[in-house]
Amino acid sequence: MPSTGSCLCGQVIIELDLVPEHQYTCYCVDCKKTSGSAFATNFLAPKSKINITGPVKSYSSPAATGNIVTRYFCSNCGSSVAHDSSLVPDLQALQTGIFPDFANVKIGHECEWLSPVMLLSNFGSEEINVLSVFVKNRWPGLGPIAGAEQVDAMPGLDFIMRARDLDKTE
Repeated sequence: MPSTGSCLCGQVIIELDLVPEHQYTCYCVDCKKTSGSAFATNFLAPKSKINITGPVKSYSSPAATGNIVTRYFCSNCGSSVAHDSSLVPDLQALQTGIFPDFANVKIGHECEWLSPVMLLSNFGSEEINVLSVFVKNRWPGLGPIAGAEQVDAMPGLDFIMRARDLDKTE
């Protein structure tokens, strides 16, 4: 069943035409500033599976990788709703805190990558790849998610391919 979320004031509605199995956490400086917290929870999906309506504004800035990241937020209440990267223009990361359904979705990845488009849940498989990447900005008081492999590099491109494969699901 698709998920529906909204911003704080309810004027921006986000519809996700997928049933997510995992979400990931990101500790990058940009996600911290966007979420106003120690980390953000996100889900990466094909743009074709996402519908955002309402008064949305955007802000684009270069990530440390050189890719342009565009962040979308409600122009009324300021709630952050999504972001995307010029690296993978067909995909978009959604802030999962705006979806009530995501309260029951496992954290499948931890990342601190400057543009978290490489991280995606492992759909279509029973195996769960729990991974922490570039966690240098994680606050010392926040320990790693139990069982998450700690990696100081960007994961392989297979994560992007899995996100693109979600566009083929019905």
